[in-house]
Amino acid sequence: MAAADALVLSSHHEAMPVVVMEAIASGVPVVAPAIGGIPDLVRDGDNGVLVQPGSPQRLAEAVLRAMRPEVHAALSAGALADTSSVDVATTAEWFDDVYAALADGARRRRAAAA
Repeated sequence: MAAADALVLSSHHEAMPVVVMEAIASGVPVVAPAIGGIPDLVRDGDNGVLVQPGSPQRLAEAVLRAMRPEVHAALSAGALADTSSVDVATTAEWFDDVYAALADGARRRRAAAA
């Protein structure tokens, strides 16, 4: 991962992609759609570039922007500066919050249906 210039993710659906965490921990900028847990990891303009999902044109433009030498250097430094968002404890807390919200929603739907 550390040998990569950037991680480009073109997914339509994601939760908390481990590959994004690995990239950030390695100081590799991420270009990805703002879906699922990705915006919790990638700070647009700081350690990567977030794009609107489903837009190949915007993804391509973001890759070109991220690869400009001055932008790439800043994004790489941003990724290395704060790796706390990619540690196991933070990720576990994120999943706990997601599952708690889902369980709460299910309880509310059952109560409303009763």
